[in-house]
Amino acid sequence: MCHEFIKLIENTNMTKVYKMPVLQAIYNDSDIRMEVTNEEIVDCWKAFFDANENWRDFDSDMTYEKYRNITDKAHLKKIIQMPVNFLIKSGDGFFCKKEGYAIALNDDLKDVVKKEAFAEQMRDVVEYRVLDYYQRRYDRKKSG
Repeated sequence: MCHEFIKLIENTNMTKVYKMPVLQAIYNDSDIRMEVTNEEIVDCWKAFFDANENWRDFDSDMTYEKYRNITDKAHLKKIIQMPVNFLIKSGDGFFCKKEGYAIALNDDLKDVVKKEAFAEQMRDVVEYRVLDYYQRRYDRKKSG
């Protein structure tokens, strides 16, 4: 099960980068969360998009001022409708809805997430996907 989960997050389709802050919220600096609250996911989302001008990837006409004026409620709506919804639908049952949380991991993972090796593998995949995102963004700027 551990291997399948890592493979899933490693290969998940990323048309946009919206899944990255959700995966980072779950990863939680090696303290993997089985459930992520609305507040935790919004905080992680905003931290990701505040960094390195990532906010530019929201929309083609996005300005920093427009980005800063987005409410937490609007951020949460987008998070739930897009990356969370997609992860739950296409995540092979690893991600699920849970009352009171934005997203949760399947209970079958509760023993796995405590293992240091699992946290290391998840970190490697999440970090790789973030670096890949920056590389693709750089390549687009360079060619465009």
